[in-house]
Amino acid sequence: MNGRVASNTSATAFGIALVTASALLIAACAFQRPVPDPARIEQQIAASKAEELDLVRSTIGEPERARRFIDLLAERERIVRALAGQILAHKQQMARLNADYGAERSDFEAQLADYNRQRATGQKALVDLITEMKQTTTADEWAEISAFQLERLDLRKLMYRGLAKGS
Repeated sequence: MNGRVASNTSATAFGIALVTASALLIAACAFQRPVPDPARIEQQIAASKAEELDLVRSTIGEPERARRFIDLLAERERIVRALAGQILAHKQQMARLNADYGAERSDFEAQLADYNRQRATGQKALVDLITEMKQTTTADEWAEISAFQLERLDLRKLMYRGLAKGS
């Protein structure tokens, strides 16, 4: 009888382990993201940017202020591309240092300090730009335009697409 109980307990434990492993495998597969299609991402970004330009032209009442805001959007694009380039350069430099057996801690620290300085400068430029964008609009105009930017412009895609292109 005790052999049967032990056998049943082992079979039950094995069954629970099998079900748990299966559930974890299914869950892991369910959360895997498909590989993004770069051409599709570029199309989505281009469509969102075109919508943003249309929104700016229709939201900002004065054509001169609308043109100024569109110029600021071009500057935003330049800053975002520069930030993406910095990330790519940093990633490559860290990989090079990591592969170099002779690289010392001070080499890594110097690289990190340089990257952090560049990143802080880029982020300050972006905050300065946002401040200038706000000054170019009224509160109501800004509310509408910034809501669009938050909802429709995926800044991660804007920023990291430069990494995929190697720019």
